[in-house]
Amino acid sequence: MYYLFTSVKKDIQKGISIFFNVVKSLIAEV
Repeated sequence: MYYLFTSVKKDIQKGISIFFNVVKSLIAEV
């Protein structure tokens, strides 16, 4: 159960970092 939680948390952090990279690139283009 704990392992599942940590892996999900890692996936969420990865998604957030990807999201921020996309936002940064969009802002850079403006």
